[in-house]
Amino acid sequence: MGYQKHDHSELWGFFTVASDVLLKTFKNDEAIKAMFPDVELVRGAYRDAGQHQLSLYAHDLKTMTALLKHSAVQEAAAALALRVMRKRATIYSKFHCKQLADAALA
Repeated sequence: MGYQKHDHSELWGFFTVASDVLLKTFKNDEAIKAMFPDVELVRGAYRDAGQHQLSLYAHDLKTMTALLKHSAVQEAAAALALRVMRKRATIYSKFHCKQLADAALA
């Protein structure tokens, strides 16, 4: 998550999720876009995430909130995070905060 350079009150963010898990609910990219029309879908090369990954870019707080509240997105994000953590230790572990995630979802 971050904020726009020109206006710090405008937030943006992205969530990299396990695409195979997300596609259990949404059969294809078009179905995801139908549910979240303002989300940009980016297939990435986050090496540690493996081959089944998709980044969901939100350019405002409303869209980020909608993504965070959807159970399929939560499940897909959790699956990807577990895959990465099981693969090996990472320097980014210190930036993972369960309390922040719990507060965001509350």
